[in-house]
Amino acid sequence: MAYQELKKEDFLKDFGMTEKLIPNFLIVEGLYDFAGQLKRRKKFFDKIIFESKENFFFIGEKNGIKVGYCCAYGPTLSGEIVHQFAVFGSKIIQIGCYGGLQKNIKVGDFLIASEVKALDGVSGFYQKSTNQIKPSTKLLDALEKEITNQKIPYFKEKLISSPTMLGESMKIINEWSKQGFFGVDMESASTIAIANHFNVDSASILYLFDLVIQGQTVLDKNTDDQKIRKLRDKQMMNIVFNVISQY
Repeated sequence: MAYQELKKEDFLKDFGMTEKLIPNFLIVEGLYDFAGQLKRRKKFFDKIIFESKENFFFIGEKNGIKVGYCCAYGPTLSGEIVHQFAVFGSKIIQIGCYGGLQKNIKVGDFLIASEVKALDGVSGFYQKSTNQIKPSTKLLDALEKEITNQKIPYFKEKLISSPTMLGESMKIINEWSKQGFFGVDMESASTIAIANHFNVDSASILYLFDLVIQGQTVLDKNTDDQKIRKLRDKQMMNIVFNVISQY
């Protein structure tokens, strides 16, 4: 049996889960502080009902709805967990940060990806016909409606997913900007491509962490920027949980 032929029952057994624990949604976040972020995200849930033995995801309840959360950096690792939960039938929301590719934006600006160009190396295994990955219209519209209702500024634009952050040169960044891409992340293309492959709804909502088009990096420390990132992070979680509650 090939890995792609593994079934729901195989993954449930591997996780030590029962079918009753399968969540309605999985929230997947691209970040490398796995242990710290798992601990921080648990505070947004009403209660935790399952934790993976490898400590890379948990399942909790929020407003009576089962929701999974996974912190996984890069398309390869995040793609593995998204694949398994997509097999379960869980809807997928990608959250996290992006690098800004246009000059008319600022740190903290939200981006709801209208489509994602896949350069990540994973998406092509699931969506072979094109590298232009489209999210679920229904979930995309739900995110847009919620963020509009909260009167939070946002953009709905094209995103590009790269396989590496440290490999991004200013030449590459400027090329992406000229091609009209609004931002760059690493995980959104694979998340949405995998979800599409298994016919489950998915979308991506991110906030701007660093304005890479102006040479800013994650190593730059600015107190004002850190304050707005903290605010947007909390708002992002509230938006996502409100959408999940009403979906």
